[in-house]
Amino acid sequence: MKRNGSGDLHAEIVKIEAEISRIEALGPPLDECQDRALAELDQAEAVFRQRGLSPFGRSASESAHLQRLAHLGALLAIDTGGVIRKLERQRVERAFDRAGGGMATAEKERRLTELRAQLRRLHAQREIAWRQAEADGAEIVDRSAGFDPEAFLRVDQDLEAIAAGKEPAE
Repeated sequence: MKRNGSGDLHAEIVKIEAEISRIEALGPPLDECQDRALAELDQAEAVFRQRGLSPFGRSASESAHLQRLAHLGALLAIDTGGVIRKLERQRVERAFDRAGGGMATAEKERRLTELRAQLRRLHAQREIAWRQAEADGAEIVDRSAGFDPEAFLRVDQDLEAIAAGKEPAE
């Protein structure tokens, strides 16, 4: 008999793995992105105020970079109404929305820890179900779908503890 996931457990594992991937792909929160962009504008204005419109660097690429910053800084210096900063905030917000949003680092780590613990419990539950099916005479042909080597190597007592949300005794 071919079994690759004990039905509902496999579906839950796939769902949680997809959520983990989605959260891992999230960038920083909007405020952090906007602060970073505005800090770059502040740096450009500082380059202009310190070096003028024609700064020179040690290499051609550094000179080009400094000139770009100086030109942007000059625009910022004469932008008394804050239009450039407002447009930059809007640009960052549009890019943020297109990227699917973001999440604070602490919140992201907390959520990933929760999901990984839940995934570990589900893997243990599925391994218990597979072992029970094998004990009942069924042949587990395909363990490749979402296979967890840690669960496979654990003894039954440890798997039961993990499946219940507890740490196994060492």
